[in-house]
Amino acid sequence: MKTVVFTFDDGIRTHFDLVRPLLKEHGMKGTFFIPGVRTMWAKRMKWIRENDGYDMQEGPMEWHEIRQMDEEGFEMANHTVSHPNMCSKSVDVNRLEVEGMNDQFAANGVTTPETFCYPGYHADKATRDLLASLGFKFARIGYLINDFQRGEPAGGNRPENRPERRYYVPGESDPLLVNSTGILNDWYGFEEFRKDVEEAPEGVISVFTAHGFARKARWTEFEKMVNYLSDNGHQAINFRDMPLESVAE
Repeated sequence: MKTVVFTFDDGIRTHFDLVRPLLKEHGMKGTFFIPGVRTMWAKRMKWIRENDGYDMQEGPMEWHEIRQMDEEGFEMANHTVSHPNMCSKSVDVNRLEVEGMNDQFAANGVTTPETFCYPGYHADKATRDLLASLGFKFARIGYLINDFQRGEPAGGNRPENRPERRYYVPGESDPLLVNSTGILNDWYGFEEFRKDVEEAPEGVISVFTAHGFARKARWTEFEKMVNYLSDNGHQAINFRDMPLESVAE
């Protein structure tokens, strides 16, 4: 049995309307990274190549829906208040972004987050160390861990930018810089996902990233992924439930 983690960024409409019931149907979990400002998908995102067709517009989840998913066992996690490039901000500003989002969870009766997602995949050592000081268990980036001095996105979205070692290895990988095994977009779909799961070594965890599903073709690819896992007896767990240490004998 292989273990995967599905993560979903930005707290948007199709996560509640589509992803939630599909995962529930198959007895699977998922982690949803929630920012305080969840309106970035309410406009046409022409500047993102993978959104050609302009069919990605959708609204945000409401707090009562986020709370419902939390109560159902899905993981609601921290994605900052305003979704900034944290590499361009001071540690004090980033602390307010992270702690302010935790405050929003508390004010809305949602479980305090144990995990984090770097907005735009931007990560640096100062932010990583801030998360450690705040007690976060895991944090996810995109593909390659970026040059900390330049503060650039972690390898972008293209599969060719992925590191050779792209799985989470308990006891070896940095839990606060967890690579995405795959990012569902125009360059990564079901066939790439299937290959990654099948080739995953024993004891590792595959961590996948997705955004919106307003585009039917994108949703179809994700349905295939979930059905594949279910048909082959694999499991999808919450990000927070990954082991920190190796369980191998």
